Amino acid sequence: MRLAELLGALSLATDLAHGVPAGTALKDAVMSVAFGRHIGLTGQDLSDVYYLALVTQLGCTSFAQEQGEVALGDDQSMRRAFSDADYTDRGEMLRLAATELASHSAPYDRVRAFGRFLGAGRGFLLAGNSAVCEASARLGERLGVGTNVSRALNEMFARWDGRLFPHPAGDGVSLISRLTHLIRVAQIHSRAGGSYGAADVVRKRRGGEFDPSLADAFLECCGDLFAGLTEDSVWDQAMEVEPPPMRLLPQSRLEEVTLAIADFTDIKSPFTLGHSRRVADLAATAGSAMGLNTRDVSVLRLGGHVHDLGGVSVPQRVWSKAGKLNRPELDAIQLHTYHTERILSASRALQPIGAQAGLHHERLDGSGYHRGVPAAIQGEVARLLAVAEVFQSLQEARSWRPAVTPVDASKVLAGEVSAGRLDRAAARAVMEAAGQPAGPRTVPWPVGLTDREVEVLRLLAAGRSNRTIAQALSVAEATIRTHALNIYGKTGVHSRAGIGQEEIDMSEIRKSVTIDATAAELFDIVDDPTNFPKYVPNVTGVEDVTSCKGRIGDTFRVIYKVLGVSFDEQFTTTEYERAKRITSSFKGGMTGAFRWTFEPYGEQCKVSVQIDYGVAGGLLGKAADLMMLEHANAKSIEGMLENLRRMVVKPVAPAN
Repeated sequence: MRLAELLGALSLATDLAHGVPAGTALKDAVMSVAFGRHIGLTGQDLSDVYYLALVTQLGCTSFAQEQGEVALGDDQSMRRAFSDADYTDRGEMLRLAATELASHSAPYDRVRAFGRFLGAGRGFLLAGNSAVCEASARLGERLGVGTNVSRALNEMFARWDGRLFPHPAGDGVSLISRLTHLIRVAQIHSRAGGSYGAADVVRKRRGGEFDPSLADAFLECCGDLFAGLTEDSVWDQAMEVEPPPMRLLPQSRLEEVTLAIADFTDIKSPFTLGHSRRVADLAATAGSAMGLNTRDVSVLRLGGHVHDLGGVSVPQRVWSKAGKLNRPELDAIQLHTYHTERILSASRALQPIGAQAGLHHERLDGSGYHRGVPAAIQGEVARLLAVAEVFQSLQEARSWRPAVTPVDASKVLAGEVSAGRLDRAAARAVMEAAGQPAGPRTVPWPVGLTDREVEVLRLLAAGRSNRTIAQALSVAEATIRTHALNIYGKTGVHSRAGIGQEEIDMSEIRKSVTIDATAAELFDIVDDPTNFPKYVPNVTGVEDVTSCKGRIGDTFRVIYKVLGVSFDEQFTTTEYERAKRITSSFKGGMTGAFRWTFEPYGEQCKVSVQIDYGVAGGLLGKAADLMMLEHANAKSIEGMLENLRRMVVKPVAPAN
């Protein structure tokens, strides 16, 4: 992995957190390298200047909560206004506080923000310096910027004259820190006044904030430095000017990088500390339980770390608001997934992770954001990440609500699944990964039936009397009468026949597993219906096998039992692509489709099964169908995939 790409991508996030144009830090890097060469820097020093310029604002989120409290939630305007200020110039500080703080608020609130700033005093500036410098240095070290750059990040507010902040003066501050600090301030001032504005601020602060020798050297080449900025892609230019040798990080350190990004993101608010780590762990555990391959589980974990990176763009007033959000505030929230994906797409190492992380607020019915894509666009990784994010967030307090218990979070997931917004299989996997028992339902029973009422309903529909039902369930007969009355009241029917007559209701199971075998080898087993009894639990026979040219239209019968009930299904092949996918429709006791897909991963293959099916019989069928989904069919599919794995296990050669 190229270090410059990783740091460059993260610099886009720090630009976003400051509310400055994208590419601001990249321009700092380009100009810092050019200026470094102008004053004779080479080798390690020039490289350190480059990396330092990219990550100078790395700790900016660490003091966002405190800045928001002073600026009435507008932490972004405070960072933007004061990032280039002369903190020893009282007149300039008062002017910036009066004109920039809470600039989008009502006049009364702006006056309040100004008053809070005055009341915060020097201690506020010193606390901010300490928090930002410490966070920057620690994050930089974790990202692999090196000892010199990490040390310089601790000096980012240091002045040549040593005033105000507790840093050394003069040459006691590292040269790379003095140089990048000057370039950063000059570049900010150039946005309003061009190179003349940049030269003017450097001239005024020479000998105070800035090293006088560096200030003089800058004034000599100021015009050339700004002229050297390309009008095309500043990203490409910033990557091109990286001083040799290009620094690379091993792929094994990618998780360290994403963990650093997680902490950079989450320290912005006390409500989100550790949130991204918890989402990542939950999503990855659920992915493993669902049988995802190693690569997908890794993407889940890393995607969980970085999923909220774009949230640094949202002002604290939005995250801390207790009431209903207005339209601009909602827009800011809904754009954070776009910013996450955009930032991470800049790095080749992070782009695949960002593509999934950017989908974590999408919903299966297309009601999510930022794209509003339908279910077909959302794969297993995106669906799991979305569910894990919801489940984890519910258990964390927010400004507008308290944290809820895991049980209550499970109920919310059930409602979202029932409404068609979240994936059923992903919800079950996440809840089980979180230690919730499999019993709590991911889908509610029809018309509000309870678990016990469904058990009674099935037995009533089978013609059992209240007495025999009571004996079967080990309860009093009076209890069964009460359940029966509740069932008839909820369903609106009053007989076994009435319960049993209605339409077919469809449900779905999806499972995956990664197997040490080729796609062709596994496909050949599945392609032969006579193999069914070898790996499909409860199958007692396969009969009447016929084949067609091209394989579309092949038919066969499968006889099997589920929950003690025998089924005889007629299967017909409707889709066939060798070693890739095969789909068969079926009808009989149940109706639906059985889909296999095979995805090669090196010497392994990810095998996925999706079954859409239904049982005839209205409320009875629907209840029985869901019962089987929860307690029998899902387990049968898991057993089928495990048996398939065992069929292709290579025997271990005996040791010599």
